[in-house]
Amino acid sequence: MSVNYEQLHLFWQVGAYIDQKLVEGGWGEKVVDQFSEWLKGKDPLVKNFDRRNIYRMREFFLAYNNVN
Repeated sequence: MSVNYEQLHLFWQVGAYIDQKLVEGGWGEKVVDQFSEWLKGKDPLVKNFDRRNIYRMREFFLAYNNVN
């Protein structure tokens, strides 16, 4: 599989996870910030996981969730 596919799949999964948590009502913006910091703390070389991009991953998931 290509790197682009793997990266898109990861972004899709993060977006789905964030959407689920926000919809369930247990998470707010501060938790998304904490999640971002946690991801970055797991591997300092990880990129694209700031608050803004995590919300973009959610938008990506929502935009293409029902596409067949």
